This record gives sequence, structure tokens and C-alpha cells, in this order.
Amino acid sequence: MKLRSLKTIGLMVCALALTITFIPMAAHADAKIQVFEDVCPSDSYYPYVMELVERGAINPSEKTFGPEQPITRAQAAALALKAMPIDTELKKVYGEEKLAKLMEIAVAMNGEDYWANPYVTRTAATGVLEWDGEKELWEQYATRGEAARIVVRIYSYFANWQNETIDSEVVNLIGDYDSAVENCDQSMEICWLYSKGINEKGDFNPNVNMTRADFCVMLAKLITPDRWKEFSGESYGTYDDDGFYYEKDFAGKDRVRFDEDVAFDYCRALEQQIGIQIFYVPGEWTAKEAGLISVSDIAPMITDEAQYFKDVLAELQKMKAAYDLYPDGLLKEVAERASHGTEIIVCPYTTTPGVRSYGVFVYDYSDDTNKIDQIFYTGKGDSQYYSHEMGHMVMSRAASLNGRDKTIKAWESHKSVTSYVSGYAMQSQAEDWAETWAYGWHQPDVLASACRDSGMKSKVQLMNEMLGNYKAFDISKTPWSGVA
Repeated sequence: MKLRSLKTIGLMVCALALTITFIPMAAHADAKIQVFEDVCPSDSYYPYVMELVERGAINPSEKTFGPEQPITRAQAAALALKAMPIDTELKKVYGEEKLAKLMEIAVAMNGEDYWANPYVTRTAATGVLEWDGEKELWEQYATRGEAARIVVRIYSYFANWQNETIDSEVVNLIGDYDSAVENCDQSMEICWLYSKGINEKGDFNPNVNMTRADFCVMLAKLITPDRWKEFSGESYGTYDDDGFYYEKDFAGKDRVRFDEDVAFDYCRALEQQIGIQIFYVPGEWTAKEAGLISVSDIAPMITDEAQYFKDVLAELQKMKAAYDLYPDGLLKEVAERASHGTEIIVCPYTTTPGVRSYGVFVYDYSDDTNKIDQIFYTGKGDSQYYSHEMGHMVMSRAASLNGRDKTIKAWESHKSVTSYVSGYAMQSQAEDWAETWAYGWHQPDVLASACRDSGMKSKVQLMNEMLGNYKAFDISKTPWSGVA
């Protein structure tokens, strides 16, 4: 396996002085008040939206915010300018007369009634955009790259300019640097955001439309320097004596990064999301006990290393599609509240001839904090396959939190020949748990049909009770919320 070639770039950007006066988040935001119907305290972007409400950048009188809707160029400019007033600095640079002339041009182009004329004028003055002031262009959706340029360029006037060289290794934080970021117009601004930790490690997707929620997160992090994380190439990765390059995962474990590994950054981002380590390179994990999938099982299957990593990425994407269905933060909370840890092992090739995919979940019933539960995913499955195996972990942990013995007895008391969501669920109580969980997320219509049986309906009610012990679980946000 070849070493990853570290990029060398000389990026000179206008970075910002650290002696900045900023407004801390108001106490109101910590009170978990729900201002908008579609922005809940449990949402990951909630504190950032609320901070911008407190700053007066977002109007709290509206009933909804539309967090998942794309933001327009004009909306992004207005939001950034409300959060970062730059009139004083612009007047110093351009003078009031020139700014007034720019406003006249905008009015002549768009009419006096166009709401964004003041924002278009000031944003254009910062050198943000390559297009002119026509409202038809400003009302188009902003790409993530354009949004990055908007916030960084406006912030440069909000604070003081200071020339700074970005560490060349920062590009290794950007999963899609080679394929998308390197040659885009906003590469400098994107790299700068990563260098400050404003954007976390992973893909940036500069050509995808920016959502209103993601823009708020980026903007709020940017205007609060206390949140910044200064990039250090040394803390990011190291070489060992054999020349292998290692990077840290979210738990601080060293991972060798191979040149062919297209799944590396995607996997690290998924780990951050779910709070569980994921292994897929033979040698990174040890089989829990004899008879389970081992390194020696998988290693001989990898005949084409580049293709192997591509297949791993494809499976991780299907895994994420499953996990994205769950309430935000649920898997992380399940992992954090357990008495011992969990690991996921992924191999896109099955060890059983003729079998497309299978999984194994190894659960340790002891309270030994040194014990590790392992979820093995092998083969090429669909998203429900990943939910099934994760269901083993979630439901086992939920049962322990709820009182394992009493929960098992209660569950078993409801079974009959008709109280199952599938034939496979009949194999054991553990498979019944996993199938009920998986069908709830992926085939709620089938689950609803099965709940015509009173025993099955009672099982679903018990599942809700078990999961209700987690703060991140909200029955109203599940596909089966109306079933039981």
C-alpha cells in the first residue's frame, strides 16, 4: 500500500486578528426555549440558530425557520451582515460617497422595493462575488463554496486583516479536496475555515447548495473565536519509523492512512456523528473470540486494494443512510451511557460462500468497563441490513438501562405466532428486537400492519418505553409514531 502523498500548497489568505471583541451567546439560548416550530432544542444546529436570534440576525417573530431549506445568496449576505456590522470599516475603505453611488446602481438595477439592495451593495463592496448586483442572480441559491466566501470576506471587514500562511497539511482535513475543493473559486476561504476548526474534518461539497441550518452553524462558529481550533499538522498526523502516515480518529486512536483509502475521511466523519469507532483495515481490530470474523478471514479477500476501499466507502454510505434516519444524537447517547464500549467492523466481502451479507453482534453482559461490544458487518447489504445489526446493540443497551430481566420477561409475555414483524424475527428474542427496530425505521407500513396484532402492538409500546430512557429519543420523530 502506498503512502498518502501530502499536498503542498502555499495559501496566503487574509486571516483575522485574534484580539476581537465578540458578543457571547446570551443566557436565553441555554434555556432551551423553542422559538421556531421546526428548530427543536434537540437539533444539533439549535444553539447556533438561537445565538443568531440573540444577535438580531434572525427574526424570531416568524413561526418557522426552514433549517433544511437552501439559503439564497441574498439571504446569506443579509444574515452575515446583520451578525457582523461592517458599515464603519467600509466607510473607511471606500468613503461614504462611493458607497452611496454603489447603492444608487443597485436601486437602478433592481428597483427601490428590492429588500436586499443594502445587503447586495455592502457585500459586493467586500469583493465577495464575481457576479454583479442584479437581484435575479442574488436570489439564486448559494452553494456551500459561495457561502464560505461570503462569511469569510465579510468577517475580514468585521475584524482586522492579517496575512497568514495556512499550513499545507490542512488540505488533508478536506476529504473532497482533490475532487472538488482544490480547483473551485473559493478554495482559499474553505481551507481557512478548516484551519480554524470552523468546518470539521470531512468532505465540504462546495458545489452543493448550502442549507439555512448549516449556514447558521458556520456563521456562529466564525464570529466566536473562542470556538476556533488552531490547526497543527503535528497534532493531525505523524509518521512512524517505517514511513507509514497515521492520523487520529475521533477517539484519539492512530489510524494508518493509505493512498488508496477513499473511505478514510467519510468514516471519520461518520464516527463523529455516531460516537462509535469503525474499523475496516485488517489489523486494526482483534476478533473478540474464536469462531467470529477475524483478520485472517478478511485479509485474503482483498486482492485489489483500491477497489476494496471503494467498496468500503459504498457500504459506509449505506450505513450512514440508515443511521441518518434515527434521532440526532441517539446513537452517541446510547454509546456514551453504556457500561462498556462498542466497535463496528466493516468488510464488504462475506466470509460465507453464496451468502450476500451477514452480520454478527457480540454483546458482553458484564459491567466490566474494559469490555468492548463488537458489531461485524460483512458483505454488501442494504440500509436496513445495517439497521438490523445496529438494532441489536441499541435494543440490548436500552434493555439494560430499563432493567434487563424485567424487560425480557415483558417482551416475551407478548409473543404469539402472529406477533412478529417478519419470519426471521421468530428465531429468537434478540432477532425479534433487531427486526422490530429495523422495520420501524425502514418499513414502518409493514410494522403498522403487524401491529394489528395486539401482542405486536404491545412490543412496540415496550420498545418506545425502553428507548424513552434516552434524552435524544423522541417518539414523535419516528416513522412509527402513530402505530402504538
